[in-house]
Amino acid sequence: MLLASLCAPAFRWSRVLVVLALLSVSARAQRFQASTTPGEVHAPDTHVHVADGTLQPGIPCGVPTPTEAQLAADDAAVAALNARHGGAYRSGTTLTIPVAFHVINQGSGPDNGDVPDEWIEDQIRVLNDSFDGTTGGHRTNFRFELDLVTRTTNPTWFTGCHSNPDPMKLALHHSPATHLNVYSCRLPSGAFGFATYPWYYPEDDYRHGVVILDQSMPGGSALPYNEGDTAVHEVGHYLGLYHTFDGTTGCAGGDVPPGCETDGDRVCDTPAEIVMAFGCPAGRDTCPGGGPDPIENFMDYTDDACKYELTAGQSDRMDREVALYKPTLLLGGCEQALAATLDDDTPAPGDVITFTTTVTNHDDSPAPLDLWLDADGPVSRTVRLGSGILPAGATVTRAVRVRVPANAPDGTYDLDLHIGDYPDDACDTARFTIHVAAPTAIAGGGATFEATVEGADFFAAATSTAPAVVSPNPFARHAVITYEVAASAEVRLAVYDVLGREVAVLADGHR
Repeated sequence: MLLASLCAPAFRWSRVLVVLALLSVSARAQRFQASTTPGEVHAPDTHVHVADGTLQPGIPCGVPTPTEAQLAADDAAVAALNARHGGAYRSGTTLTIPVAFHVINQGSGPDNGDVPDEWIEDQIRVLNDSFDGTTGGHRTNFRFELDLVTRTTNPTWFTGCHSNPDPMKLALHHSPATHLNVYSCRLPSGAFGFATYPWYYPEDDYRHGVVILDQSMPGGSALPYNEGDTAVHEVGHYLGLYHTFDGTTGCAGGDVPPGCETDGDRVCDTPAEIVMAFGCPAGRDTCPGGGPDPIENFMDYTDDACKYELTAGQSDRMDREVALYKPTLLLGGCEQALAATLDDDTPAPGDVITFTTTVTNHDDSPAPLDLWLDADGPVSRTVRLGSGILPAGATVTRAVRVRVPANAPDGTYDLDLHIGDYPDDACDTARFTIHVAAPTAIAGGGATFEATVEGADFFAAATSTAPAVVSPNPFARHAVITYEVAASAEVRLAVYDVLGREVAVLADGHR
């Protein structure tokens, strides 16, 4: 079902993104006049070049308009998450998402959808370049790693993957709670990709994932939408991003709407845009006062060659959406989690900065782990901080102190704390950026980052002499929890809901 409607988010609705490919816009369409149909905004004479090269009418978007109540529910969930973290939630953790790529075809060869491995590998590269900021945008916390590829010859699914995707997804999906499932197939004319938002289904529902036109991948024939940005756009939706032109209040009198986090695309650093852009209309400004339209953003509809950007605000929004609705994905398929905070992100040369670092083993067996730091910038270094075995279910919190080189030049430095198997197999990462201002670097001072960790063994954790006792159990409103530790230690006792979200801290300190 295709519904041409205002492109806006829908809370727990099926979101089907129909668009993003092969769009050729006439001079008249560039005016982006709104249709008189209620809730419908699109260029009435927009056309698309389909796979055989012919020009046919296109449908810019087919997303149901959400109700105010649905929007408010998601906004309230985000606000509550921010409040629990004392301001705006930012994960600070790099998440590598394993990708299950499903190739649907109707026969052999790329023309029949049986795309070569090279296209798939290039598509993963485009995703990583786009989310890593290599293309020129902000460096987000998301990376992608190809985990498996399936190939299925099914002409019905190949051409029906848009109208009825559920049978295909039910048969082929792979661990949606821990993997991004991508399906390539032949969508109908004017439809080039769709995705589900993270809040629509439970995180392990088989319907999660993105569907893309096979020819939109690097190497495909969908010029000018054959550089892989369709997948970037759809993965943005999968991680919680709206279109840059989403919203119901227009330009609010010609200015950027106040309270931008609760209007439009819910992101403050993407200028307000009243309607989608096609081609690459440099300098277009449909909402004067807030800056030119974000035509370079991956969440607009411009040509692939025009798009290169995700913003810091979009990165933060994806962090929040994943934390809210995809907590298992945050583990990245790993049962050990790392969280850290930094006390100073603008140090001077020679200063010591401190990370408060917490590692949790969610597994029911002990986990051998390494801890190391990668510092990358005008001065770079990798420092191994410790190795050990973290007991099953244990959590340790330590201070990691890093001395900035005394002769460090001005510049921006990326500092990544990793746990996992040193030096290349990180299970979880906490990522930070510092800006070193060096008006007077110390002559003859240290030239590399030096790091120390609190305690002789980072992963040493006290073990209980007896399991914690909850009485009564089960309970309705009140309970007493009794625990013991074998030796003096830092103890943190927290309560989590069934989605893994922390709701209360009962003890946090030396015991």
